[in-house]
Amino acid sequence: MGLPAGLGLNRPAGDPLWASVVLLTDMRSPNGTTFTDAKGHALTAAGAVAISGGEAVFPGSTADMLTTPDSNDWNFGNEFCIELFGVRIPSLPGATAALLSHWNAFTPFANNRSWALWLDADGQLRFALSTNGQSGGIGVWTSGSTITAGTYDLRFERWNDAGTLRGNFYVNGSRLGSQQVMAGTVFNATGSLAIGTDNPNATTASNRNPFTGGMKVVRLTNAARNPGAASYQVPTLPLPTSA
Repeated sequence: MGLPAGLGLNRPAGDPLWASVVLLTDMRSPNGTTFTDAKGHALTAAGAVAISGGEAVFPGSTADMLTTPDSNDWNFGNEFCIELFGVRIPSLPGATAALLSHWNAFTPFANNRSWALWLDADGQLRFALSTNGQSGGIGVWTSGSTITAGTYDLRFERWNDAGTLRGNFYVNGSRLGSQQVMAGTVFNATGSLAIGTDNPNATTASNRNPFTGGMKVVRLTNAARNPGAASYQVPTLPLPTSA
């Protein structure tokens, strides 16, 4: 007995957490400066950020960034998952480089820190969250292990382990370093969410920490995808845009 029309074996699987996805931008095509989000947020490229050669290219100046306005969607709960696919790192940064952030520490959005994911000069991944938007309420965690120049699928995930909030850094589906206790309620900051930098709203551009390299896809989920796993199967692109 054949399969009914539309139910072929090659039909892509949906995402069971689609309702919890708050941002999904596939930046592989078409070439140019138009970026879209499957969840409908407006994305604006600044500086020389553009899609070219199957990725979003971030040249690395303090003007280069991809931003979207503040939204309650960036106000993460206890569990969340940050994923960046096809992150091309041509060389380790000379200083900290922000991969993705909802983090504004300078005028005109001083004390509006929420969360951020950075790549440090030593090759460690670093995640920070603020519980009050200010410098005194920041928790910072590093991956412990390092990465070098290359292209990677990166993930940071926090989940609720029977009342204890824990977090993991992942590279290409494998946990980088050990799982860590990562407590704290994320502050609901204002200001833009930024891909490729932090402090996007800072009046003084030198306060930013730009990323140099490329990215293919960014997905944010306000839920944990593989809570506590030592590894997971990295999904193939394109990612599903429905349940």
